[in-house]
Amino acid sequence: MHTKNVIQFTESYRDMKILIIDDSSTFRKIIAEELADPEYSFVFATDGEEAISIITEDQSFDLIITDVEMPGLNGLETYEKIIDLSFNGVTKCFPIIFVTSSDSMEYRKQGFELGAIEFIQKDFEKGEFKLIVDKILRPLRFSRNFTALVAEDSSVAAKLVIRILNREGINVIYAEDGEEALNKYQENKDHIDLIITDDNMPKIQGTTLVEKIRKEFGDRDTPIMAFTGTDDADSIVTFFRLGANDYITKPYIKEEFVSRVHAQLESHHLKKLFKKNIKQLKDLNQLKDDFLTICSHDLRSPLNVILGYADILDDDNSLQEEQKSYVKSIIKSSNFLLDLINDLLDLRKIESESEINKSPIVFVPFILEVSESMNKVSSSKGVMLNFINQINNEVSRIEGDKVALTRAVNNLLSNAIKFTPKGKKVCLTIGEIGKEFFIEVSDEGIGIREDLIGKVFQKFTKTSQAGTSGEKGTGLGLSITKEIVEKHGGKLTVFSEGEGKGTAFTIYLPKFN
Repeated sequence: MHTKNVIQFTESYRDMKILIIDDSSTFRKIIAEELADPEYSFVFATDGEEAISIITEDQSFDLIITDVEMPGLNGLETYEKIIDLSFNGVTKCFPIIFVTSSDSMEYRKQGFELGAIEFIQKDFEKGEFKLIVDKILRPLRFSRNFTALVAEDSSVAAKLVIRILNREGINVIYAEDGEEALNKYQENKDHIDLIITDDNMPKIQGTTLVEKIRKEFGDRDTPIMAFTGTDDADSIVTFFRLGANDYITKPYIKEEFVSRVHAQLESHHLKKLFKKNIKQLKDLNQLKDDFLTICSHDLRSPLNVILGYADILDDDNSLQEEQKSYVKSIIKSSNFLLDLINDLLDLRKIESESEINKSPIVFVPFILEVSESMNKVSSSKGVMLNFINQINNEVSRIEGDKVALTRAVNNLLSNAIKFTPKGKKVCLTIGEIGKEFFIEVSDEGIGIREDLIGKVFQKFTKTSQAGTSGEKGTGLGLSITKEIVEKHGGKLTVFSEGEGKGTAFTIYLPKFN
């Protein structure tokens, strides 16, 4: 980062000395107890005259805290006299916090014109005063090392802004006019977190500066705050139209300015984190895709070889019964692993929009074809599969990916058959409600416990026991089905009265005109 013209604080670790001025000994004690810290030491003055005397002898104070309302010299008058002091021909500026029991805009105006950092009400909450003082004396503890570019042609106004930002732990790159600001932006744009610009400046106006940053440099992210000396709505709208994020009308309230600065910086910081997280998620997603690609090529091939040799051994009549049981275990485990790999690959495909190829499908014949293809599976287990058509117009269509939707319905039917005992039945019912078709797969199987209903669509879920013939599932079937249905603009629901009372899954799909 270019460090030229960067105004920044570097945190030291020496003890900090604080002068507390208040005519009330009780309140002096309250402040000292509130600020108790091994790194802070305190000197007390009972009035303004004593404070001036102390500072004349010792100029090493890092902070002055003074009551506004005091007999004799009040706090504002005291600080004004302190500012006028000269030490060996040098005027020293001490950071100051005013404490008051009767806060007012007049006090604040006078105080901030003198260079006050904060005004604090005497009825402050515990911890509030300490937090403010810590931010002033140890600013880097509260900063993420933010940097602001400040464009202001008034040296007085610029000093005030720089002092406020530095006290908040924010580094400042200062430019005296719009042209210099643009040059410094170009030099440091990768390190600038906030831009604060005056409206009326020589060479390049604030509005032009905003426009160039947003349009010529294409910077849509760095927040820009504009100082304006007018409340004219058209001027303010112009700033926003050109890309400014906020504006401050002069003269401004210091607390409001600080609050808005922090809001913009926090927003910018969160946006950067958000972009970083998106990139990390994209990288992880790519890693997942690469892994699944390996699955498809490097895992399926050897598994198919294992299954091939296992099938040959299974047909070998010379094997003993114990050896045959070993071979069947190999086949069973290999098939389960192959199903898992295939499910993972299918899940990857349907999670990618590009893998869903929609075209018009005549609904009733399509579902009838899917039902007939599952008859062999159901009959081999002794489960009846009934197809019920409640649709009158058999040429009605849906728009979808035939392969994906076949997989979705097959998943529901195979699940129903798996969890339904021999001699019971599974029903595949199709119908229509308004602008939707529905496909209901109901069974007389083992059912689902009420507390597990909401988890059945989670990936790798284990919400049910093995099938009635000991069949195992990968835990991905229902998750895949839900993804497919939602990719088609539909929804998938489940209903079960409980264990032993069967289950019904229903797919809803929009009609295609």
